[in-house]
Amino acid sequence: MKQAQARIDIDAVYLNRGEYVTVYVTTSEAGKDREGHSMEIRVTQDGTLEIYSSAAEPPEITGFDRWYSCE
Repeated sequence: MKQAQARIDIDAVYLNRGEYVTVYVTTSEAGKDREGHSMEIRVTQDGTLEIYSSAAEPPEITGFDRWYSCE
């Protein structure tokens, strides 16, 4: 089984008055020019991960078993 390679472009990173960090990304298949969907990934101070997606059915996101914070 052949897996498609993905491309992730980081569009912007914001720190909102110390309350949360927001990362805006665009994902697409490798070799395509930003034809994917956009996601907003927000990490709050208590470590909550919130993901907002422009896709009707966003892809499953796995691999987040431990978080590290830096101050």
